[in-house]
Amino acid sequence: MTTIHSFPDILPRLTAAYHRGLLVPFLGAGMSLTSCPSWFELVRAMAKAADMPIGNDSVSADQLVRIANNALRVLRRTPEGHSGVLSATLYATSEKDSKGLALAPLKTAGLAKLWWPLVMTTNYDDLFARAYLQAREQDRDDSFADRYGREHLDVRGRDPRDCQQVLSSLDVTGRSILWALHGFLPQTAKKVTGLNVSNGLDTQVVFGHEEYRRLAHASPVYRRAFAEVYRRRSLLFLGASLSDVYLLDLFAEVQELYGAGAYPHYAIVNANDVDVDFLRTRFNIAVIDAANYSEMDEWMDQLHEAVIRPPVHQVRWGFRTGNGDQRHIIDHRATDDLEIVYGDLPVPSDTDAIAISASYWRSDREDLWVSAAMHQLLKRACDRFASSVRSEKAQSPVRTPDLVAGARMAYECCHPDGASCNIVAVRPWQDAHRRDLRMVGMAAREAFEWASARGSETLHMPLLGAGKTRTFAARFALAEIIRAWGRWRRSGGTDEARSLRRLVVHTVSLPALFELSSGRLDAFELASTNDVRFWIEVVNGDEIDREPLIQDEMTTVHELMQRLQLRQSTWRVEVEPNPTMSSTDDPAVKRADALFSVTLLALGVLPGSLVRFTLSGEGASRRA
Repeated sequence: MTTIHSFPDILPRLTAAYHRGLLVPFLGAGMSLTSCPSWFELVRAMAKAADMPIGNDSVSADQLVRIANNALRVLRRTPEGHSGVLSATLYATSEKDSKGLALAPLKTAGLAKLWWPLVMTTNYDDLFARAYLQAREQDRDDSFADRYGREHLDVRGRDPRDCQQVLSSLDVTGRSILWALHGFLPQTAKKVTGLNVSNGLDTQVVFGHEEYRRLAHASPVYRRAFAEVYRRRSLLFLGASLSDVYLLDLFAEVQELYGAGAYPHYAIVNANDVDVDFLRTRFNIAVIDAANYSEMDEWMDQLHEAVIRPPVHQVRWGFRTGNGDQRHIIDHRATDDLEIVYGDLPVPSDTDAIAISASYWRSDREDLWVSAAMHQLLKRACDRFASSVRSEKAQSPVRTPDLVAGARMAYECCHPDGASCNIVAVRPWQDAHRRDLRMVGMAAREAFEWASARGSETLHMPLLGAGKTRTFAARFALAEIIRAWGRWRRSGGTDEARSLRRLVVHTVSLPALFELSSGRLDAFELASTNDVRFWIEVVNGDEIDREPLIQDEMTTVHELMQRLQLRQSTWRVEVEPNPTMSSTDDPAVKRADALFSVTLLALGVLPGSLVRFTLSGEGASRRA
């Protein structure tokens, strides 16, 4: 029996798939129409530039593919190349913004409002990428606009290194990725703030199924990466006709190798243009009928609204940590000691304490200050204690190699009836010009020690260092707080000398909670391990080896290189993401031999980091 779905009926399933981290948009040409030319118009412009004019509009689809491939071959042999012709044609008729850049269609801008770990596209244009960056500029804590750092979006292609990064994104939190399967042609060669584009994507432009199929078959790494995404995610086809033979061939190859996938795919298409039963039975694709594509604008807004305000969503995560005593597993009375809650700080009880973020007010580093937003949080939480406040002078900071963290300013808020609440402001960075993600965990531990010394049983805190001026994504701050609590609990012996028994982290950062619910942020691993699981990438010319690795964070760079059998002195090393993520400091790429004694902690390696070793100079292509 033919099954055709309506968008309102399928919307709850799309919302559920999104919050489980499964939904991946797959953008076709229809998502750029009205802002970019049709396929026929693009081919005609290329043919004209290659002195191969098309006579009329009655050319068949197969003829257009052949004309496009021939034109592309000719243009690639010219000094100007094909990129200029394609770019000029792509954006010639688009509506422009105040800077003269093409605007994305409403449906594309609506889709870009949501935070996506991965988006796939067969389009060449940068309309979605720019709309996505513009949505991130809002950076509201109650939305999915969460800045990763200086570069919010990676654009990747079919290169093996790019494919490996796409695969890593399925399990590890990081930048959002736009996977441009057919190449990428931005409107301007000037670097766009927030956009990190892989080299050579303009040379990966393909026209038609014959050329694409040839390139796909020549790249087993790309085919495997595509298969893994298709198998482990629910694709949402938008503006894609699903009539291209090479795409169906890729789907079929996955089905033959792995069988039917566990997750359904969805396609918004005109049901009269496809074989609905064939897509459902052969490829597990549910068709959502779009007889009138003008509804897409409204549907993307409805998807955004449903994700922001889902009918069912998890608002609380609880974990039991400790020092290895497992008796609580069989004790039905046991309660969690680590809780993560969607919401603001509560009104505290007499046995509670609150920790918030602070920064330095003066350059002499003696005075701390709390932002206006934090003051408002405290006012809402502590109105009943507002009759008098006693302040404790800022303490000396805790010094670690290359880092300074732990300076604090404490308050005791008292009420005439004798009730009181302890509040501490801790500083999770050195200064306004050098903010370091590693300090978040150090500052959190300082708050744990302080609250315990004050006799508090429960500590409430928001995400430290994750306010409006942060230089890293809020979800990384959550990961560091979880790590710090697990370590502090394990270091406490029997905990008899500690009053602090429970940590409650409050956040309104939806991306941070998304990472928890989707499993990409593994709270179990973060809270229970002392070592670090990260990725190693060894680049030797065109050869790229990528593998996960687990190491103690006090392992030195030299010890790591010995285990990887990297013996030449010309290796260069870099870490992504750079934990300082400063807007004024580019991530350093340094000679490894100058960092032999540096530990992974000092290098900035955190859970999920990528440590890249690149062989340069005469040693290239001769890995020992």
